[in-house]
Amino acid sequence: MKYDSINLVKEIFDEKKILILGFGREGVSTLIFLRKYLGPGRVISIADKKNYDELESAVKKVITKDKYLNLNLGEGYLEDLLSYDTIIKSPGIPVKTIEIQALNRGINVTSQTQLFLDLCLGRTVGVTGTKGKSTTSSLIHKILKTAGLKSEIMGNIGEPALNFLGDDFGEGKIFVFEMSSHQLKGITKSPHIGVLLNIYEEHLDYYEDFMDYLNSKLNIGRFQKESDYLIVNRDFPELVKYTKNFKAKKLFFSLCSKNTDIFFDGKQIVFGRQKIDVTDVNLKGKHNLNNVMAATLVCNLLGVGTLPIKDGLKEFEPLKHRLEKVAEVDGVTFVDDALSTIPQATIAALDTYGEKVGSLILGGYDRGGEDYTDLAKKICSLGVNALVLFPTAGEKMLTAIKKCSEKTACPYVFETTNMKEAVEFCFKNTPKGKICLLSTAAPSFGVFRDYEDKADKFIRAINNLKNISGDSNNI
Repeated sequence: MKYDSINLVKEIFDEKKILILGFGREGVSTLIFLRKYLGPGRVISIADKKNYDELESAVKKVITKDKYLNLNLGEGYLEDLLSYDTIIKSPGIPVKTIEIQALNRGINVTSQTQLFLDLCLGRTVGVTGTKGKSTTSSLIHKILKTAGLKSEIMGNIGEPALNFLGDDFGEGKIFVFEMSSHQLKGITKSPHIGVLLNIYEEHLDYYEDFMDYLNSKLNIGRFQKESDYLIVNRDFPELVKYTKNFKAKKLFFSLCSKNTDIFFDGKQIVFGRQKIDVTDVNLKGKHNLNNVMAATLVCNLLGVGTLPIKDGLKEFEPLKHRLEKVAEVDGVTFVDDALSTIPQATIAALDTYGEKVGSLILGGYDRGGEDYTDLAKKICSLGVNALVLFPTAGEKMLTAIKKCSEKTACPYVFETTNMKEAVEFCFKNTPKGKICLLSTAAPSFGVFRDYEDKADKFIRAINNLKNISGDSNNI
């Protein structure tokens, strides 16, 4: 069967003028894949908004070694877009107007995600949702490996998908593919098993509106067949509503309803006659039980028994920057939840720790249109002692907090762009025995490079506190 896939690669790109749009990690992966099957002498073009000098050194090395690359870099990188037969677009490049023009001219606009799904001979598991994708994908992969199955994890987490196909095109393997809305947008084939974890308003600076964003997510099940499976969170009515007519067999999970294939009864996860004790799950927070239930359904469909599932859940190591305890300094515990970049994720973090939260670091890039009312109510109800606010979303969050309280609800409020100052302020104003929580409810851009930069600066500031205090109680 692998020869059919090799021939399909050649058929897709036969005598086509090819452009790789976006030449970061995934763009480089796509070029390496095409070179393998189309040969080193085929002319391929790349386009990227960065100038050559702005590219990473590893990317420059690939360009330097390839004599048959046509470069379109920097300002005007989109100018010749309509002169190609096939455009392979990297995720996250918002060029919708040009895409429409390209489609109207009969140009094939595709992606690495589409190529992978078209070519892969193994079983594919796609996981999407506004939050929880990485944890759920990692859980599934861990359980499958615990059960002795050949599993690879990729996509939005780990390496680009085409890196994993190899000469056998994945035959006999299971591929766990974390799929962002950007990766799902525009695809015309869905994975064998799809998972829809949740849906909240996010990336509305990229999409036309919420429905446009939701429609990208729904592609994970839209093109499935009757022999496929779609796992859906019943607690999100819009997911249930818009997947109603999808062809795949649907399985549901829920924290709120027992009328599902797997549910939480308040003490245990109930799955048919089987029960999973939540104390055996190595993840904090009730919201993570959704990830556990989805992963359990997937692994059961792939033939994994209850015992290996339980073993995998016990052995699973939580991912970095998700409710991760960093250190305790003079009675104040610092928790890194840097990946909580929407209000609902920060609310879930606050639900996890409750009144133990003594200080909270919030704010960052303002996408526009975000409603912080529920977040403000949660903060007010918990009696958080100190609040740090990064611009510009922090200003809107403070306004929402003031609306739900006659005062600010927090005795101490500090606005800054400096993480060191933020940590020092929280350390000073967090009661001993309580938590300083980094969970910003907004993206990092503008103040920090990304969530990892935000977390790194948080950890460095804490380590500086430890050096000053002489406290070495680091976790």
